[in-house]
Amino acid sequence: MQYSKLWAWIIASSLLFACETTPSTPPTEPSRTEQAQVQDDLSQTAARWAGPKSQPTFPLLTKLVKSDGAFAKKFHQYTQQIVNPSWIQSEEDLRALLETRDEEILPRVEVFLSNLDEEKLNKYWEPLEIELNQIGLTMNAAEGMFVGLGTRSFLDAEFQQYGSEELLLYLAFQEADSETANGEYPYLNMEPYLNMVKIGKELTAIAPETYGKKIQARYREALEAITDVHLVYDPTARSKSRGVPMVGEAHTDGYPYASETRSLESLAKDQEAPELQSVAGKLLENMSAISQDPSSFHAIVVDWKDSKAEATEQVFDFITEGTDIPHRLKVHLGDGSVKYAVVYRFFEDAELANDALDKIKQSYPEAELIMVSVNDGELYELGPGH
Repeated sequence: MQYSKLWAWIIASSLLFACETTPSTPPTEPSRTEQAQVQDDLSQTAARWAGPKSQPTFPLLTKLVKSDGAFAKKFHQYTQQIVNPSWIQSEEDLRALLETRDEEILPRVEVFLSNLDEEKLNKYWEPLEIELNQIGLTMNAAEGMFVGLGTRSFLDAEFQQYGSEELLLYLAFQEADSETANGEYPYLNMEPYLNMVKIGKELTAIAPETYGKKIQARYREALEAITDVHLVYDPTARSKSRGVPMVGEAHTDGYPYASETRSLESLAKDQEAPELQSVAGKLLENMSAISQDPSSFHAIVVDWKDSKAEATEQVFDFITEGTDIPHRLKVHLGDGSVKYAVVYRFFEDAELANDALDKIKQSYPEAELIMVSVNDGELYELGPGH
C-alpha cells in the first residue's frame, strides 16, 4: 500500500472516533480580544462605507459586491425585500424570492467571496455569516477554508404563514443538502444525508411533479451514499477489527470515502420508512468487506447493465422497494468490453461470498458469483466475460 494511502487510512480511522460532527465554520475560534477587535473593525468599516447620510443594512456584503454596479443594484433590491417583507402575501411571492436567491444572488455572491483575500475572509467570517444568514445563505467550510455557499432558512414568520407543507420540506431539504458540503471528509458525518433521505422520501410522495422533481437527483445521491457502503479492514492487524465503512463502489481510500454507520443504524429504527428500515437492518447484519489493498475479491452479481445510469437506476429501485442490493461496480470483462454489475455483496473471503450467494439465490436464482482483480482502481473479471 502506498504511503499516501496509508496516511489517509490512519487519519480516517482516527477521525471516525474523534469526530461526531463536522464544523460549518473555521475550526479555530477567535479569542474574546480578537472578536472584540473584529466588531470594532466592523463598526468602523460600516460607518466609513455608509457615509454620514445612511446606514446600509448589510455593510460587509454591500461593500463586497459594489464593484459590479448592475449586480449591486439587484442585491440591494433583494435585501430590501427581506428587510421589509410586508409585500409577501402568498406562497407565489415566497417562491419568487427563493428563485432570486438561488439563481441570481447565491452564485454571484459566491464568486465574490471566493475571490476575497483569504486572510480578510477569515477575519470577517463571523459578521459575514450573520449577514448571509439574514438573506438565506450560509458559508460552507472544509479545513477552515471557504468552499462555497449553501442555503438556510430565513424569514421564518413569513414562510410559516404563507408556505405550504411541501415548500417547507423543500427548504429543509435544501438546508440539509448545504450541510453536506462542510468538512474535509464529506461522509464522516452522514446526518445531513440521512435528513435528505427522510425529507426526500416524504417530499417525492406528496409533491412528485413539483418539488419532488427539483430534489430528485440529490435525493437519490443521498440514498446511495447511505446504503452503498462497505467495510475496509486491515488484514495485518493483530486482532480482527470490523473495518472502516467506506462509501461507494469498492473504494479503499480513507479520503474522501471514509464514513460511519450511525446513519444506517438510525434508518434501521425508522418505522415511518419500512422499506428503507428493512434494507438498513439487513446491510448492518451483513456488510460487504474487503481489505485496504485487495488484489482481487468475489462479487455476487444479480444483473448486468450497459451503462452507469442504468445500473444506478436499478440499484435505486431495489433499495426503495426494500431489497438490500446496494452496489454498482464498473467491470472490465474478459472479452474486452465494459459493463456495470448490479451487486448484492462483495468479499475477499470466499466462504462469506458463497454464503451470500446462497442467500440471494433464494430470491434471485440468476445471481452469480464472479471474481475480479483490482488494478489501479479498475476491476477486471477473471473469466470469459458476459
